[in-house]
Amino acid sequence: MRLVVTFAGLEGRVSPPPYSRNMGIEMWVALASALVALGGAAAAVVQARHAKVSAEAAQKSAEVARDALDLERSRFEAEYPRVAWRVERLAASDGYRLVNIGSGSATGVVASFESPHVSGLPSGVTIKSGDGWPFSLVRMDFVSAPESLSVTWDGQPEPIAVLIPR
Repeated sequence: MRLVVTFAGLEGRVSPPPYSRNMGIEMWVALASALVALGGAAAAVVQARHAKVSAEAAQKSAEVARDALDLERSRFEAEYPRVAWRVERLAASDGYRLVNIGSGSATGVVASFESPHVSGLPSGVTIKSGDGWPFSLVRMDFVSAPESLSVTWDGQPEPIAVLIPR
């Protein structure tokens, strides 16, 4: 292909640059690449919006689940109040007290201790929240004694260990 250029009476022949034959294909490839990039950018924007919506939905779902768990826990605690124990040492050298430090009353409380030198442990009694049961324990340095009471109550048939302070 040759172009003829006329300028103010001058005539000359101009050859197109060698790459112009492929210019049409290169232009289409560049245009297609730009469209693919634009489509990718649009998809990224859409995905970012969906990710934000999904994250907000997940957070809302977690809040609803937490509220449901709190409600279930409060219903459970209302039906089955929590019972927890502590042994306190009284002013007398061999006096102790088993104290219910939980939020509910414990019925059928039974405490046991592997020693003949203990007296007054509860057996089938009720101990309300904040109340205690006094007992005495004579510790002898030459006799090893367990470090804890075994306590059971209605609703807790397996004994739990409650540490005895020295």
